Amino acid sequence: MQAAFSSCLKDALDSNSESRNIRIVHESTRQDVWAEATRLFNTRLLRQGQLLPLAIVYPESSLEISKCVRCAQQARIPVVTRSSRRVSGTYDFIGLTTDTGPSRPYPIVKGGNKVDRPLVIDLASFDGITYNEEEGTITVGAATTLERLGRVLDERGLMLPGGADETISVGEHALSAAFSPTTRMHGLLMDHLVSVKAILADGQEVEATKDSSSDLFWALRGAAHSFAVVPTLIFRPFEAPPLYDYEIVLLPHPTTNVTEAFKPAVEFFLMFQDYGDQEASHEEYSQTWSVTPEKGDEGWGLRIRISGRVAGSEDLCHAALIRLEAQLSDMGTKNFSRVFSRYERSTTERLIADPHSAHQEIRSGYLGEEQVNFYTKSLVSTQDVPRSTIVTLLTHLLKVAEEHNLDGNIDWSIDAPYIGGLVSHLKRYRGTSFAHRGTQIMWQITTRIVNSEDPRGKEVNLVDIANGIASIIKPVSGTYPSMPDTELSADEYPKRLWAQNYPRLQEIKAKYDPSDLFQFPQSVRLPSMKDAKPEAESFAAAPSQVLGSEHGADPLPGALWLFYVFFGSALALGVLWWSRRPGRPKKLRGD
Repeated sequence: MQAAFSSCLKDALDSNSESRNIRIVHESTRQDVWAEATRLFNTRLLRQGQLLPLAIVYPESSLEISKCVRCAQQARIPVVTRSSRRVSGTYDFIGLTTDTGPSRPYPIVKGGNKVDRPLVIDLASFDGITYNEEEGTITVGAATTLERLGRVLDERGLMLPGGADETISVGEHALSAAFSPTTRMHGLLMDHLVSVKAILADGQEVEATKDSSSDLFWALRGAAHSFAVVPTLIFRPFEAPPLYDYEIVLLPHPTTNVTEAFKPAVEFFLMFQDYGDQEASHEEYSQTWSVTPEKGDEGWGLRIRISGRVAGSEDLCHAALIRLEAQLSDMGTKNFSRVFSRYERSTTERLIADPHSAHQEIRSGYLGEEQVNFYTKSLVSTQDVPRSTIVTLLTHLLKVAEEHNLDGNIDWSIDAPYIGGLVSHLKRYRGTSFAHRGTQIMWQITTRIVNSEDPRGKEVNLVDIANGIASIIKPVSGTYPSMPDTELSADEYPKRLWAQNYPRLQEIKAKYDPSDLFQFPQSVRLPSMKDAKPEAESFAAAPSQVLGSEHGADPLPGALWLFYVFFGSALALGVLWWSRRPGRPKKLRGD
Protein backbone atom coordinates (compact mmCIF):
# COMPACT_ATOMS: atom_id res chain seq x y z
CA MET A 1 0.00 0.00 0.00
CA GLN A 2 1.26 3.48 -0.87
CA ALA A 3 3.03 5.05 2.10
CA ALA A 4 1.30 8.42 1.70
CA PHE A 5 -2.12 6.77 1.41
CA SER A 6 -1.46 4.56 4.44
CA SER A 7 -0.37 7.55 6.49
CA CYS A 8 -3.46 9.49 5.41
CA LEU A 9 -5.77 6.67 6.54
CA LYS A 10 -4.06 6.40 9.92
CA ASP A 11 -4.51 10.12 10.46
CA ALA A 12 -8.15 9.85 9.34
CA LEU A 13 -9.08 7.32 12.00
CA ASP A 14 -9.24 8.68 15.53
CA SER A 15 -6.13 7.49 17.34
CA ASN A 16 -7.79 8.29 20.68
CA SER A 17 -10.63 5.85 20.06
CA GLU A 18 -11.20 3.36 22.87
CA SER A 19 -12.23 0.68 20.37
CA ARG A 20 -10.56 -2.71 20.83
CA ASN A 21 -11.11 -3.50 17.17
CA ILE A 22 -8.48 -3.23 14.47
CA ARG A 23 -9.18 -0.05 12.50
CA ILE A 24 -7.16 -0.63 9.29
CA VAL A 25 -6.49 -3.99 7.63
CA HIS A 26 -4.17 -4.55 4.66
CA GLU A 27 -1.77 -7.17 3.31
CA SER A 28 0.90 -6.31 5.87
CA THR A 29 -1.53 -6.86 8.76
CA ARG A 30 -1.35 -10.13 10.69
CA GLN A 31 -2.14 -12.94 8.25
CA ASP A 32 -5.15 -14.42 10.09
CA VAL A 33 -6.74 -10.97 10.43
CA TRP A 34 -6.21 -10.17 6.73
CA ALA A 35 -7.60 -13.57 5.70
CA GLU A 36 -10.75 -13.10 7.77
CA ALA A 37 -11.28 -9.51 6.65
CA THR A 38 -11.13 -10.50 2.97
CA ARG A 39 -13.06 -13.76 3.33
CA LEU A 40 -15.68 -14.25 0.63
CA PHE A 41 -19.19 -15.44 1.35
CA ASN A 42 -19.47 -16.93 -2.15
CA THR A 43 -16.44 -19.16 -2.71
CA ARG A 44 -17.29 -19.62 -6.40
CA LEU A 45 -15.67 -16.24 -6.95
CA LEU A 46 -12.30 -17.70 -5.97
CA ARG A 47 -11.94 -19.12 -9.47
CA GLN A 48 -8.74 -17.26 -10.33
CA GLY A 49 -7.50 -16.15 -6.94
CA GLN A 50 -8.41 -14.24 -3.80
CA LEU A 51 -10.26 -10.96 -4.08
CA LEU A 52 -7.81 -8.45 -2.62
CA PRO A 53 -8.78 -4.87 -1.84
CA LEU A 54 -5.95 -2.44 -1.23
CA ALA A 55 -7.11 -1.93 2.35
CA ILE A 56 -10.18 -2.22 4.57
CA VAL A 57 -11.00 0.49 7.11
CA TYR A 58 -13.48 0.39 9.99
CA PRO A 59 -14.57 3.99 10.71
CA GLU A 60 -16.74 4.72 13.73
CA SER A 61 -18.15 8.13 12.79
CA SER A 62 -19.27 10.05 9.72
CA LEU A 63 -16.28 12.34 10.16
CA GLU A 64 -13.90 9.39 9.91
CA ILE A 65 -15.68 8.20 6.77
CA SER A 66 -15.28 11.66 5.23
CA LYS A 67 -11.55 11.69 5.98
CA CYS A 68 -11.06 8.20 4.50
CA VAL A 69 -12.96 9.19 1.35
CA ARG A 70 -10.76 12.27 0.95
CA CYS A 71 -7.65 10.12 1.33
CA ALA A 72 -8.87 7.84 -1.46
CA GLN A 73 -9.80 10.82 -3.63
CA GLN A 74 -6.33 12.33 -3.28
CA ALA A 75 -4.65 8.99 -4.07
CA ARG A 76 -7.12 8.24 -6.92
CA ILE A 77 -8.10 4.91 -5.36
CA PRO A 78 -11.66 3.55 -5.89
CA VAL A 79 -13.95 3.29 -2.86
CA VAL A 80 -16.53 0.59 -2.17
CA THR A 81 -18.78 0.17 0.85
CA ARG A 82 -19.49 -2.93 2.90
CA SER A 83 -22.32 -3.07 5.42
CA SER A 84 -22.94 -6.82 5.29
CA ARG A 85 -20.88 -9.90 4.54
CA ARG A 86 -24.01 -12.04 4.31
CA VAL A 87 -25.01 -10.96 0.82
CA SER A 88 -23.92 -12.03 -2.63
CA GLY A 89 -24.12 -8.76 -4.46
CA THR A 90 -21.85 -6.26 -2.72
CA TYR A 91 -18.43 -6.96 -1.25
CA ASP A 92 -18.06 -10.38 -2.86
CA PHE A 93 -18.49 -8.92 -6.33
CA ILE A 94 -17.84 -5.24 -5.89
CA GLY A 95 -14.06 -5.37 -6.27
CA LEU A 96 -13.77 -7.88 -9.09
CA THR A 97 -12.22 -6.83 -12.38
CA THR A 98 -12.04 -8.06 -15.96
CA ASP A 99 -8.26 -7.62 -15.96
CA THR A 100 -5.73 -9.96 -14.34
CA GLY A 101 -1.99 -10.02 -13.96
CA PRO A 102 0.81 -10.01 -11.38
CA SER A 103 -0.41 -6.73 -9.89
CA ARG A 104 -4.08 -7.72 -9.93
CA PRO A 105 -4.69 -11.17 -8.41
CA TYR A 106 -8.44 -10.93 -9.04
CA PRO A 107 -10.94 -13.46 -10.33
CA ILE A 108 -12.01 -13.05 -13.94
CA VAL A 109 -15.58 -11.87 -14.40
CA LYS A 110 -17.35 -12.02 -17.73
CA GLY A 111 -18.49 -8.41 -17.78
CA GLY A 112 -18.12 -5.09 -16.10
CA ASN A 113 -15.63 -2.27 -15.80
CA LYS A 114 -11.93 -2.62 -15.07
CA VAL A 115 -11.43 -1.66 -11.44
CA ASP A 116 -8.20 -1.00 -9.57
CA ARG A 117 -7.77 -2.46 -6.10
CA PRO A 118 -10.24 -0.50 -3.98
CA LEU A 119 -10.41 0.88 -0.48
CA VAL A 120 -13.23 -0.96 1.30
CA ILE A 121 -15.07 1.12 3.90
CA ASP A 122 -16.67 -1.32 6.33
CA LEU A 123 -19.67 0.14 8.17
CA ALA A 124 -19.89 -2.54 10.87
CA SER A 125 -19.77 0.09 13.65
CA PHE A 126 -22.91 1.75 12.29
CA ASP A 127 -25.41 -0.61 13.86
CA GLY A 128 -27.36 1.67 16.20
CA ILE A 129 -31.13 2.16 16.32
CA THR A 130 -32.91 5.26 17.65
CA TYR A 131 -36.69 5.68 17.66
CA ASN A 132 -38.10 9.22 17.62
CA GLU A 133 -41.49 9.03 19.31
CA GLU A 134 -42.43 12.60 18.42
CA GLU A 135 -41.57 12.33 14.72
CA GLY A 136 -42.64 8.71 14.35
CA THR A 137 -39.34 7.87 12.64
CA ILE A 138 -36.57 5.40 13.34
CA THR A 139 -32.88 6.08 12.62
CA VAL A 140 -30.94 2.95 11.71
CA GLY A 141 -27.25 2.27 11.09
CA ALA A 142 -26.53 0.68 7.72
CA ALA A 143 -24.96 -2.46 9.25
CA THR A 144 -27.94 -3.21 11.52
CA THR A 145 -29.50 -6.54 10.60
CA LEU A 146 -33.12 -6.78 9.54
CA GLU A 147 -33.69 -9.14 12.45
CA ARG A 148 -32.49 -6.63 15.04
CA LEU A 149 -34.50 -3.80 13.48
CA GLY A 150 -37.54 -6.06 13.43
CA ARG A 151 -37.24 -6.88 17.12
CA VAL A 152 -37.02 -3.20 18.06
CA LEU A 153 -40.11 -2.45 15.97
CA ASP A 154 -41.94 -5.48 17.41
CA GLU A 155 -41.63 -4.00 20.89
CA ARG A 156 -43.54 -0.92 19.68
CA GLY A 157 -46.13 -2.73 17.60
CA LEU A 158 -44.61 -1.35 14.40
CA MET A 159 -43.10 -2.85 11.26
CA LEU A 160 -41.26 -2.21 8.01
CA PRO A 161 -41.20 -4.55 4.99
CA GLY A 162 -38.02 -6.56 5.59
CA GLY A 163 -36.76 -9.55 3.65
CA ALA A 164 -37.15 -13.26 4.27
CA ASP A 165 -33.43 -13.51 5.13
CA GLU A 166 -33.14 -11.35 8.23
CA THR A 167 -29.36 -11.69 8.53
CA ILE A 168 -28.96 -9.13 5.71
CA SER A 169 -28.09 -5.58 6.74
CA VAL A 170 -30.69 -2.83 6.56
CA GLY A 171 -28.41 -0.76 4.32
CA GLU A 172 -28.05 -3.51 1.72
CA HIS A 173 -31.72 -4.42 1.76
CA ALA A 174 -33.13 -0.90 1.59
CA LEU A 175 -30.78 0.70 -0.93
CA SER A 176 -30.69 -2.20 -3.40
CA ALA A 177 -34.49 -2.47 -3.83
CA ALA A 178 -34.79 -5.89 -2.21
CA PHE A 179 -38.28 -7.41 -2.10
CA SER A 180 -40.18 -8.52 0.99
CA PRO A 181 -42.88 -11.09 1.79
CA THR A 182 -45.18 -8.08 2.39
CA THR A 183 -44.23 -6.11 -0.75
CA ARG A 184 -47.70 -6.47 -2.29
CA MET A 185 -49.17 -4.66 0.71
CA HIS A 186 -46.37 -2.29 1.75
CA GLY A 187 -44.00 -1.92 -1.20
CA LEU A 188 -40.23 -2.05 -0.67
CA LEU A 189 -38.23 -1.11 2.41
CA MET A 190 -36.74 1.80 0.42
CA ASP A 191 -40.25 3.17 -0.11
CA HIS A 192 -40.44 3.99 3.60
CA LEU A 193 -37.21 5.98 3.74
CA VAL A 194 -37.59 9.56 4.97
CA SER A 195 -33.95 10.51 4.48
CA VAL A 196 -30.43 9.13 4.21
CA LYS A 197 -27.14 10.55 5.40
CA ALA A 198 -24.50 10.19 2.72
CA ILE A 199 -20.78 10.93 2.38
CA LEU A 200 -20.05 12.16 -1.14
CA ALA A 201 -16.90 11.74 -3.24
CA ASP A 202 -15.48 15.06 -1.98
CA GLY A 203 -15.93 13.97 1.64
CA GLN A 204 -18.93 16.23 2.21
CA GLU A 205 -21.76 14.85 4.34
CA VAL A 206 -25.28 15.57 3.10
CA GLU A 207 -28.77 14.55 4.17
CA ALA A 208 -30.78 13.58 1.12
CA THR A 209 -34.58 13.75 1.24
CA LYS A 210 -37.40 14.25 -1.25
CA ASP A 211 -37.01 18.02 -0.69
CA SER A 212 -33.24 18.37 -0.25
CA SER A 213 -30.76 16.86 -2.74
CA SER A 214 -33.81 15.14 -4.18
CA ASP A 215 -31.96 13.92 -7.28
CA LEU A 216 -29.39 12.18 -5.07
CA PHE A 217 -32.19 10.76 -2.89
CA TRP A 218 -33.75 9.31 -6.05
CA ALA A 219 -30.45 7.75 -7.19
CA LEU A 220 -29.41 6.32 -3.82
CA ARG A 221 -32.60 4.28 -3.59
CA GLY A 222 -31.60 1.68 -6.15
CA ALA A 223 -27.95 2.46 -6.97
CA ALA A 224 -26.35 3.74 -3.76
CA HIS A 225 -22.94 2.05 -4.12
CA SER A 226 -22.26 4.10 -7.26
CA PHE A 227 -22.80 7.47 -5.57
CA ALA A 228 -21.82 7.67 -1.92
CA VAL A 229 -21.17 5.98 1.40
CA VAL A 230 -24.48 5.74 3.29
CA PRO A 231 -23.93 5.00 7.00
CA THR A 232 -27.34 6.07 8.33
CA LEU A 233 -30.94 5.69 7.15
CA ILE A 234 -34.16 7.16 8.59
CA PHE A 235 -37.48 5.35 8.06
CA ARG A 236 -41.11 5.96 8.95
CA PRO A 237 -42.55 2.64 10.20
CA PHE A 238 -46.25 1.82 10.39
CA GLU A 239 -48.58 -0.14 12.65
CA ALA A 240 -47.91 -3.86 12.44
CA PRO A 241 -50.77 -6.24 11.66
CA PRO A 242 -50.65 -9.89 12.82
CA LEU A 243 -48.63 -12.03 10.39
CA TYR A 244 -49.29 -15.67 9.53
CA ASP A 245 -47.28 -18.05 7.34
CA TYR A 246 -48.77 -20.85 5.28
CA GLU A 247 -47.46 -23.51 2.92
CA ILE A 248 -48.93 -26.17 0.66
CA VAL A 249 -46.52 -28.77 -0.74
CA LEU A 250 -47.00 -31.13 -3.67
CA LEU A 251 -45.00 -34.23 -2.74
CA PRO A 252 -42.32 -35.54 -5.15
CA HIS A 253 -43.59 -36.94 -8.42
CA PRO A 254 -42.21 -40.10 -10.06
CA THR A 255 -40.05 -39.73 -13.15
CA THR A 256 -42.42 -41.84 -15.28
CA ASN A 257 -45.49 -40.49 -17.08
CA VAL A 258 -44.20 -36.92 -16.99
CA THR A 259 -47.24 -35.28 -18.59
CA GLU A 260 -49.71 -36.77 -16.12
CA ALA A 261 -47.43 -36.19 -13.14
CA PHE A 262 -46.90 -32.52 -14.00
CA LYS A 263 -50.52 -31.71 -14.68
CA PRO A 264 -51.35 -30.69 -11.09
CA ALA A 265 -48.00 -28.90 -10.80
CA VAL A 266 -48.70 -26.81 -13.90
CA GLU A 267 -52.23 -26.04 -12.75
CA PHE A 268 -50.81 -25.19 -9.34
CA PHE A 269 -48.61 -22.49 -10.90
CA LEU A 270 -51.35 -21.09 -13.13
CA MET A 271 -53.70 -20.97 -10.14
CA PHE A 272 -51.02 -19.08 -8.19
CA GLN A 273 -50.46 -16.66 -11.07
CA ASP A 274 -54.12 -16.12 -12.00
CA TYR A 275 -55.14 -15.28 -8.46
CA GLY A 276 -52.61 -12.46 -8.28
CA ASP A 277 -54.00 -11.01 -11.51
CA GLN A 278 -57.52 -10.74 -10.16
CA GLU A 279 -58.78 -7.43 -8.88
CA ALA A 280 -60.43 -9.31 -6.02
CA SER A 281 -57.11 -10.74 -4.82
CA HIS A 282 -56.12 -9.43 -1.42
CA GLU A 283 -53.05 -7.23 -1.15
CA GLU A 284 -52.53 -8.82 2.26
CA TYR A 285 -51.53 -12.10 0.60
CA SER A 286 -48.00 -12.88 -0.51
CA GLN A 287 -47.29 -16.05 -2.46
CA THR A 288 -44.12 -17.77 -3.64
CA TRP A 289 -44.00 -20.72 -6.02
CA SER A 290 -40.92 -22.86 -5.33
CA VAL A 291 -39.33 -25.93 -6.92
CA THR A 292 -36.58 -28.11 -5.45
CA PRO A 293 -35.29 -31.58 -6.40
CA GLU A 294 -36.29 -34.51 -4.22
CA LYS A 295 -35.88 -38.24 -4.47
CA GLY A 296 -39.12 -40.21 -4.52
CA ASP A 297 -39.85 -43.94 -4.39
CA GLU A 298 -39.45 -44.29 -8.16
CA GLY A 299 -36.51 -41.95 -8.67
CA TRP A 300 -35.78 -38.26 -8.67
CA GLY A 301 -38.75 -35.94 -8.67
CA LEU A 302 -39.66 -32.36 -7.92
CA ARG A 303 -41.05 -30.95 -4.70
CA ILE A 304 -43.30 -28.03 -5.60
CA ARG A 305 -44.84 -25.73 -3.06
CA ILE A 306 -46.71 -22.49 -2.63
CA SER A 307 -45.80 -20.60 0.51
CA GLY A 308 -46.92 -17.22 1.66
CA ARG A 309 -47.46 -14.71 4.38
CA VAL A 310 -50.75 -13.06 5.28
CA ALA A 311 -50.91 -9.68 6.98
CA GLY A 312 -54.17 -9.76 8.87
CA SER A 313 -56.36 -12.07 10.87
CA GLU A 314 -56.00 -15.81 11.35
CA ASP A 315 -59.30 -16.22 9.51
CA LEU A 316 -57.84 -14.47 6.47
CA CYS A 317 -54.92 -16.90 6.41
CA HIS A 318 -57.24 -19.90 6.77
CA ALA A 319 -59.28 -18.56 3.87
CA ALA A 320 -56.16 -18.56 1.68
CA LEU A 321 -55.41 -22.18 2.58
CA ILE A 322 -59.00 -23.30 2.03
CA ARG A 323 -59.02 -21.67 -1.41
CA LEU A 324 -55.78 -23.40 -2.45
CA GLU A 325 -56.87 -26.78 -1.11
CA ALA A 326 -60.26 -26.56 -2.82
CA GLN A 327 -58.65 -25.87 -6.18
CA LEU A 328 -56.24 -28.76 -5.71
CA SER A 329 -59.14 -31.06 -4.86
CA ASP A 330 -61.00 -29.90 -7.96
CA MET A 331 -57.97 -31.00 -9.98
CA GLY A 332 -58.13 -34.42 -8.35
CA THR A 333 -54.88 -33.86 -6.43
CA LYS A 334 -54.77 -35.52 -3.02
CA ASN A 335 -51.02 -35.99 -2.55
CA PHE A 336 -50.16 -32.75 -0.78
CA SER A 337 -49.43 -31.44 2.70
CA ARG A 338 -50.15 -28.15 4.43
CA VAL A 339 -48.55 -26.05 7.16
CA PHE A 340 -50.01 -23.03 8.97
CA SER A 341 -48.45 -21.01 11.78
CA ARG A 342 -48.22 -17.58 13.38
CA TYR A 343 -45.13 -15.79 12.08
CA GLU A 344 -42.21 -15.92 14.49
CA ARG A 345 -39.08 -13.89 13.89
CA SER A 346 -36.06 -16.16 13.43
CA THR A 347 -33.07 -15.85 15.70
CA THR A 348 -29.46 -15.68 14.56
CA GLU A 349 -27.77 -15.09 17.90
CA ARG A 350 -24.29 -16.58 17.90
CA LEU A 351 -21.93 -17.53 20.70
CA ILE A 352 -18.33 -16.42 20.45
CA ALA A 353 -16.09 -19.09 21.88
CA ASP A 354 -12.90 -17.03 21.94
CA PRO A 355 -13.48 -13.30 22.52
CA HIS A 356 -9.83 -12.55 21.74
CA SER A 357 -9.74 -14.32 18.37
CA ALA A 358 -8.91 -12.57 15.11
CA HIS A 359 -12.63 -12.68 14.29
CA GLN A 360 -13.46 -10.70 17.41
CA GLU A 361 -10.73 -8.18 16.71
CA ILE A 362 -12.31 -7.36 13.37
CA ARG A 363 -16.07 -7.58 13.93
CA SER A 364 -17.88 -10.23 15.95
CA GLY A 365 -21.06 -9.66 13.94
CA TYR A 366 -19.60 -11.60 11.02
CA LEU A 367 -19.00 -14.81 12.97
CA GLY A 368 -20.76 -18.01 12.04
CA GLU A 369 -21.51 -17.06 8.44
CA GLU A 370 -21.30 -20.09 6.22
CA GLN A 371 -19.24 -19.84 3.05
CA VAL A 372 -21.04 -21.32 0.07
CA ASN A 373 -20.04 -22.15 -3.50
CA PHE A 374 -23.09 -20.94 -5.41
CA TYR A 375 -24.44 -18.97 -8.34
CA THR A 376 -27.72 -17.10 -8.36
CA LYS A 377 -29.48 -15.78 -11.42
CA SER A 378 -32.42 -13.48 -10.86
CA LEU A 379 -34.99 -12.52 -13.47
CA VAL A 380 -37.92 -10.13 -13.50
CA SER A 381 -41.14 -10.89 -15.39
CA THR A 382 -43.59 -8.07 -16.02
CA GLN A 383 -46.06 -10.31 -17.85
CA ASP A 384 -47.74 -13.60 -17.02
CA VAL A 385 -45.89 -16.79 -17.92
CA PRO A 386 -47.84 -19.07 -20.30
CA ARG A 387 -48.74 -22.70 -19.62
CA SER A 388 -46.38 -24.01 -22.30
CA THR A 389 -43.41 -22.35 -20.60
CA ILE A 390 -44.20 -23.97 -17.25
CA VAL A 391 -44.55 -27.43 -18.85
CA THR A 392 -41.19 -27.02 -20.60
CA LEU A 393 -39.59 -25.66 -17.43
CA LEU A 394 -40.74 -28.53 -15.19
CA THR A 395 -39.70 -31.13 -17.77
CA HIS A 396 -36.24 -29.56 -17.93
CA LEU A 397 -35.98 -29.35 -14.13
CA LEU A 398 -36.72 -33.05 -13.84
CA LYS A 399 -33.84 -33.77 -16.23
CA VAL A 400 -31.58 -31.48 -14.18
CA ALA A 401 -32.53 -33.39 -11.01
CA GLU A 402 -31.84 -36.74 -12.65
CA GLU A 403 -28.49 -35.62 -14.07
CA HIS A 404 -27.01 -33.46 -11.32
CA ASN A 405 -28.53 -34.68 -8.07
CA LEU A 406 -27.50 -38.32 -8.31
CA ASP A 407 -24.27 -37.84 -6.38
CA GLY A 408 -25.96 -35.66 -3.76
CA ASN A 409 -23.34 -32.91 -3.99
CA ILE A 410 -25.19 -30.53 -6.32
CA ASP A 411 -28.26 -28.66 -5.16
CA TRP A 412 -30.50 -26.14 -6.87
CA SER A 413 -33.76 -24.33 -6.26
CA ILE A 414 -36.20 -21.93 -7.89
CA ASP A 415 -38.17 -19.38 -5.90
CA ALA A 416 -40.71 -17.25 -7.73
CA PRO A 417 -42.49 -14.72 -5.49
CA TYR A 418 -45.56 -13.13 -7.04
CA ILE A 419 -45.28 -9.47 -6.05
CA GLY A 420 -47.36 -7.82 -8.76
CA GLY A 421 -51.03 -7.93 -9.64
CA LEU A 422 -53.73 -5.31 -9.84
CA VAL A 423 -53.70 -4.48 -6.13
CA SER A 424 -49.94 -4.63 -5.50
CA HIS A 425 -48.45 -1.59 -3.77
CA LEU A 426 -45.11 -2.16 -5.51
CA LYS A 427 -46.24 0.00 -8.42
CA ARG A 428 -47.87 2.68 -6.26
CA TYR A 429 -44.68 4.17 -4.86
CA ARG A 430 -42.53 6.49 -6.94
CA GLY A 431 -39.45 8.65 -6.82
CA THR A 432 -36.72 5.98 -6.77
CA SER A 433 -34.24 4.71 -9.35
CA PHE A 434 -35.64 1.17 -9.02
CA ALA A 435 -36.83 0.48 -12.57
CA HIS A 436 -38.98 -2.62 -12.16
CA ARG A 437 -42.18 -1.33 -10.56
CA GLY A 438 -44.19 -3.32 -13.08
CA THR A 439 -42.80 -6.66 -11.87
CA GLN A 440 -45.29 -9.51 -11.69
CA ILE A 441 -42.98 -12.40 -10.76
CA MET A 442 -39.36 -12.39 -9.63
CA TRP A 443 -37.48 -15.60 -10.46
CA GLN A 444 -34.51 -16.55 -8.29
CA ILE A 445 -32.54 -19.52 -9.62
CA THR A 446 -29.83 -20.78 -7.28
CA THR A 447 -27.31 -23.55 -7.94
CA ARG A 448 -24.72 -24.60 -5.39
CA ILE A 449 -22.15 -27.22 -4.53
CA VAL A 450 -23.04 -28.75 -1.18
CA ASN A 451 -19.51 -29.81 -0.26
CA SER A 452 -16.75 -27.83 -1.97
CA GLU A 453 -14.15 -30.33 -0.76
CA ASP A 454 -15.87 -33.13 -2.69
CA PRO A 455 -14.05 -33.50 -6.05
CA ARG A 456 -17.31 -34.41 -7.79
CA GLY A 457 -18.55 -30.84 -7.41
CA LYS A 458 -15.59 -29.32 -9.25
CA GLU A 459 -16.64 -30.84 -12.57
CA VAL A 460 -20.00 -29.04 -12.60
CA ASN A 461 -20.48 -25.55 -14.01
CA LEU A 462 -23.08 -23.92 -11.78
CA VAL A 463 -23.52 -21.03 -14.20
CA ASP A 464 -24.40 -23.37 -17.08
CA ILE A 465 -27.04 -25.15 -15.00
CA ALA A 466 -28.67 -21.87 -13.95
CA ASN A 467 -28.50 -20.38 -17.45
CA GLY A 468 -30.08 -23.51 -18.90
CA ILE A 469 -33.03 -23.07 -16.54
CA ALA A 470 -33.22 -19.31 -17.11
CA SER A 471 -33.28 -19.66 -20.90
CA ILE A 472 -36.71 -21.30 -20.67
CA ILE A 473 -38.38 -18.62 -18.54
CA LYS A 474 -40.04 -16.07 -20.81
CA PRO A 475 -40.94 -13.25 -21.01
CA VAL A 476 -38.21 -11.60 -18.92
CA SER A 477 -37.61 -7.85 -18.70
CA GLY A 478 -34.74 -7.35 -16.26
CA THR A 479 -32.52 -8.49 -13.40
CA TYR A 480 -33.25 -8.32 -9.68
CA PRO A 481 -31.02 -5.37 -8.64
CA SER A 482 -30.45 -6.66 -5.11
CA MET A 483 -28.66 -9.72 -6.47
CA PRO A 484 -26.22 -8.75 -9.24
CA ASP A 485 -25.44 -11.36 -11.85
CA THR A 486 -21.66 -11.75 -12.25
CA GLU A 487 -22.14 -13.11 -15.77
CA LEU A 488 -23.78 -10.02 -17.28
CA SER A 489 -21.60 -8.20 -19.81
CA ALA A 490 -20.73 -4.50 -19.64
CA ASP A 491 -23.37 -3.76 -22.26
CA GLU A 492 -26.04 -5.88 -20.59
CA TYR A 493 -26.05 -4.88 -16.95
CA PRO A 494 -27.12 -1.19 -17.23
CA LYS A 495 -30.34 -1.97 -19.08
CA ARG A 496 -31.03 -5.16 -17.08
CA LEU A 497 -30.62 -3.42 -13.71
CA TRP A 498 -31.86 0.13 -14.32
CA ALA A 499 -33.55 0.07 -17.76
CA GLN A 500 -34.96 3.48 -18.71
CA ASN A 501 -33.57 5.09 -15.54
CA TYR A 502 -29.92 4.58 -16.47
CA PRO A 503 -29.34 7.79 -18.50
CA ARG A 504 -30.66 9.89 -15.61
CA LEU A 505 -28.46 7.96 -13.18
CA GLN A 506 -25.45 8.80 -15.35
CA GLU A 507 -26.30 12.51 -15.23
CA ILE A 508 -26.55 12.42 -11.44
CA LYS A 509 -23.30 10.45 -11.26
CA ALA A 510 -21.53 13.21 -13.20
CA LYS A 511 -22.89 15.79 -10.76
CA TYR A 512 -22.02 14.08 -7.47
CA ASP A 513 -19.07 11.82 -8.41
CA PRO A 514 -17.37 13.36 -11.47
CA SER A 515 -14.10 11.53 -10.74
CA ASP A 516 -15.85 8.13 -10.58
CA LEU A 517 -14.52 7.44 -7.09
CA PHE A 518 -17.32 4.97 -6.26
CA GLN A 519 -16.80 2.30 -8.88
CA PHE A 520 -16.99 -1.47 -9.25
CA PRO A 521 -17.69 -3.82 -12.19
CA GLN A 522 -21.43 -3.08 -12.32
CA SER A 523 -21.49 0.51 -11.11
CA VAL A 524 -23.20 3.41 -12.86
CA ARG A 525 -20.70 4.77 -15.36
CA LEU A 526 -20.02 8.39 -16.20
CA PRO A 527 -21.65 9.68 -19.41
CA SER A 528 -18.21 10.61 -20.74
CA MET A 529 -16.94 7.04 -20.62
CA LYS A 530 -16.53 5.57 -24.09
CA ASP A 531 -18.77 2.57 -23.44
CA ALA A 532 -21.13 4.34 -21.08
CA LYS A 533 -24.04 5.05 -23.39
CA PRO A 534 -25.56 2.09 -25.23
CA GLU A 535 -28.04 2.82 -27.98
CA ALA A 536 -31.03 4.83 -26.79
CA GLU A 537 -33.49 2.12 -27.79
CA SER A 538 -31.81 -0.22 -25.30
CA PHE A 539 -33.43 1.79 -22.54
CA ALA A 540 -36.91 1.96 -24.01
CA ALA A 541 -39.25 0.64 -21.35
CA ALA A 542 -41.49 -2.29 -22.11
CA PRO A 543 -45.20 -1.33 -22.25
CA SER A 544 -45.75 -2.93 -18.86
CA GLN A 545 -42.97 -0.79 -17.36
CA VAL A 546 -44.30 2.56 -18.56
CA LEU A 547 -46.52 3.61 -15.70
CA GLY A 548 -48.56 6.76 -15.29
CA SER A 549 -47.63 9.18 -12.53
CA GLU A 550 -50.30 7.73 -10.29
CA HIS A 551 -48.54 4.36 -10.54
CA GLY A 552 -45.06 5.49 -9.70
CA ALA A 553 -43.41 7.06 -12.74
CA ASP A 554 -41.51 10.26 -12.08
CA PRO A 555 -43.17 13.39 -13.48
CA LEU A 556 -41.40 15.45 -16.13
CA PRO A 557 -38.77 17.78 -14.67
CA GLY A 558 -40.00 21.31 -14.01
CA ALA A 559 -37.60 22.84 -16.53
CA LEU A 560 -39.04 20.65 -19.28
CA TRP A 561 -42.59 21.73 -18.46
CA LEU A 562 -41.52 25.39 -18.61
CA PHE A 563 -39.98 24.79 -22.02
CA TYR A 564 -43.19 23.25 -23.35
CA VAL A 565 -45.30 26.10 -21.96
CA PHE A 566 -42.98 28.77 -23.41
CA PHE A 567 -42.74 27.06 -26.80
CA GLY A 568 -46.51 26.55 -27.02
CA SER A 569 -47.25 30.15 -26.08
CA ALA A 570 -44.75 31.51 -28.61
CA LEU A 571 -46.22 29.33 -31.34
CA ALA A 572 -49.77 30.48 -30.56
CA LEU A 573 -48.76 34.17 -30.62
CA GLY A 574 -46.94 33.64 -33.92
CA VAL A 575 -50.00 32.10 -35.54
CA LEU A 576 -52.21 34.91 -34.22
CA TRP A 577 -49.86 37.60 -35.58
CA TRP A 578 -49.66 35.91 -38.98
CA SER A 579 -53.43 35.75 -39.29
CA ARG A 580 -53.75 39.46 -38.40
CA ARG A 581 -50.59 40.92 -39.97
CA PRO A 582 -50.91 44.39 -41.61
CA GLY A 583 -51.63 44.40 -45.32
CA ARG A 584 -53.43 41.08 -45.28
CA PRO A 585 -56.98 41.19 -46.77
CA LYS A 586 -59.66 41.42 -44.11
CA LYS A 587 -61.45 38.46 -45.61
CA LEU A 588 -58.41 36.34 -44.85
CA ARG A 589 -57.63 38.03 -41.54
CA GLY A 590 -60.94 37.00 -40.02
CA ASP A 591 -61.83 40.44 -38.58
